Amino acid sequence: MSLAIEKIVKSAKVSRSTAYKVLAGDDRVAGETRDRVLMAISREGEPELRKRRRPVKRLAVWLPGLGELLNRAHHRAVVQALEETVAKKDLSLEIISIPVPKEPSDAVAVIEQAKVRGVLLVSVYSSGVRTALTEKWPVVLFFEPGRGERLANVLPDDFTAGFLATKHLLEHGHRRIAVVVGAGNRPVGFSKRFVGGYALAFSEAGLVVDNALIMRDRGNLGPFNGNGGVPPAGAAFLSLDPRPTAIVGRGESVVGVMRVLVQAGLRVPEDVSIVGYGPAGQPEHISPELTRVEYSPQEMVETALNVLIAPNPVCAAVTISVHLETGGSVTECL
Repeated sequence: MSLAIEKIVKSAKVSRSTAYKVLAGDDRVAGETRDRVLMAISREGEPELRKRRRPVKRLAVWLPGLGELLNRAHHRAVVQALEETVAKKDLSLEIISIPVPKEPSDAVAVIEQAKVRGVLLVSVYSSGVRTALTEKWPVVLFFEPGRGERLANVLPDDFTAGFLATKHLLEHGHRRIAVVVGAGNRPVGFSKRFVGGYALAFSEAGLVVDNALIMRDRGNLGPFNGNGGVPPAGAAFLSLDPRPTAIVGRGESVVGVMRVLVQAGLRVPEDVSIVGYGPAGQPEHISPELTRVEYSPQEMVETALNVLIAPNPVCAAVTISVHLETGGSVTECL
């Protein structure tokens, strides 16, 4: 043990490991204890010790089922933005793709092995796991709301997205507009928020939502490249009579439905107008170019990293704004 550390340990009345944690910027030290160590460093520390007082620069990103998640454009875009941004901020990522354990303590053990400063969660829905992680690290949860003093939520404004997409079609004369949401007996999470915006647009136009036009899909899964089976929403759309003149929904879903409609001989936008929703720049290689409501995955990443690398992270819910980008997939309904 060096003489300087001996002085700090004795003065602050802490263990050597606690002193080293504070010197390394590890935030897993109680505030009162941290203050005692910092005061001791102020009194006893030598210049070379002060140089060691820097934050841990490693972050964990937990994406359970990595391959499946990266087939979703909104997840893929955030991961790409993370990889591009962390190097600029002199950070590094530990990407964890194993399934989330049932026991919260097992999830904590996974992160402890990574030796990180903070944790980013993508599609980790277990509230017990999230609570356990926040007891040891600041945590950012992408795309979903959550609660906790050390849990920050960063998600696009799904409600406004549903409203803008539907309002755009209503302004073009469409009245029978289908909405594609995740599978399940009722809309939850993203689907609930998006359908809420969809319903508000109808209400402001003095119209009533037809529940038959709320179509279920496989939880918005599937890449934009068109591989895979027929989306349930595509078959549901073709069975409707009278057929809707337009569709709104998250990009993965509406592009899958769009493929089914084209195979059935329908034209976009002449027979069916479509408005998608997703990260800026997606989807690519779709003809005609999709009219879409977009958000910035870069803004999501910057927001998350600013929380995790702050000396004293302040966690809160942050909603990322959305805007409409017009393409060639919408026409007037005559």
